[in-house]
Amino acid sequence: MDLAFWRDISLIWLSLICFVALVIPLGIAYFAVKGINALSARVPPLLHQAQEISHTVRTRTESASLQVATPVIRTRRQATRLTTALRALWPRSPRDLSAKETIHEP
Repeated sequence: MDLAFWRDISLIWLSLICFVALVIPLGIAYFAVKGINALSARVPPLLHQAQEISHTVRTRTESASLQVATPVIRTRRQATRLTTALRALWPRSPRDLSAKETIHEP
């Protein structure tokens, strides 16, 4: 047995080790690609469903906020009208204005 025989044996042995060592990463890569393909087929319907739910939540939230805010706005508007009408009927005297200015001065 000469050196060429051992060289051929070592090349075969190293090739076998490399093949076995690469089978696992190749298998993982194969199943990862299959999983991503399956995921890309299932995601669009789920995104569509999530969009519908988001639209429903937004619509219901908007209608509920309008139900709550409309009476408050109406009451505030009437109070502002009354205050404005009273100020138009009874203007402030110069003495009230000067007293107010002295209160706010630091």
